[in-house]
Amino acid sequence: MTEHFGSQIQTYRGDGGAYWEDEAGADARIAAMNRTSQMQILAAEKLESLANWLQPFLRFDHTAFLDAWKNIMLTDCYVWSDSNSFRRPYSDRTRSAEAAHRAWAETARQQTWDLRLTAMDQLAELIETDAPGAVVFNPESWERSGFFDFELEPGEVLKDPANGQIIPCASLRFLNGYHEVRCWANNVPALGYEFYAIAEGKASGTEPLALQNPAASIEGKFYTLQLAPRTGAVAHLVDKTTGQDLVNAGSGYGLNEYLYVSGGDRSPKSTTRVWSTAEILTIASWPQTQPCLYRSWRSTGRAW
Repeated sequence: MTEHFGSQIQTYRGDGGAYWEDEAGADARIAAMNRTSQMQILAAEKLESLANWLQPFLRFDHTAFLDAWKNIMLTDCYVWSDSNSFRRPYSDRTRSAEAAHRAWAETARQQTWDLRLTAMDQLAELIETDAPGAVVFNPESWERSGFFDFELEPGEVLKDPANGQIIPCASLRFLNGYHEVRCWANNVPALGYEFYAIAEGKASGTEPLALQNPAASIEGKFYTLQLAPRTGAVAHLVDKTTGQDLVNAGSGYGLNEYLYVSGGDRSPKSTTRVWSTAEILTIASWPQTQPCLYRSWRSTGRAW
């Protein structure tokens, strides 16, 4: 085919999506929220099973998990709104259907959050410590490193008791006398945990820094990433092995850009760019922590 008809075959780039997939894009915040719920409930099931195995007097409450799964599945149902929602997005039928759908998603998120937190607390109660601190759980079947969020008072840091080293943390904001920090957990064992003790010290990265060059690149082990300052879209993604820029700058569209194409509602066909920096930040806030690393809270006698 390529040899005889290659010059006659037109190439179309992009992803039209699967059947009914446009519904997920129609309410992207809810779609992202439900993905978080799915990750949280899987983590909760694993951690709850471990807690029941280590503490035989506990009993796995299947009812609560089944109820959470029901709301996750209802959220994933393809009927996200009324059939006329694309023509009448502000009609009573459309808004009522969307309200019901969003209620399922928000309920599932709270249920899975609570189930995961309860399972983590049951496990953390078994960890004897000499100081208050944070327990970071990894519910995956492989060793992981990643970020987790925590709260520290001024003059506090997190230390790894195994080596006495302060772990890297950066202040996201200073609010009501404490720092919301994002820290790096290194090599957390599969289906295991790491404990970090709260100690006195000055954490690096607690002072705000001005962004001198908003177009500066972000260097990783395998890729160099550069964002467009105005939109937040990926401007360049360079493979360090080959030197190839994976972004086609001449296409007229951003990498993985979300477009709304009208015409299916009998209106004149047009293409609208719907992402902006604010929308990207809103969507990116789900999940608020690293998908596979979760931390439990602080206490005064033992980590829990």
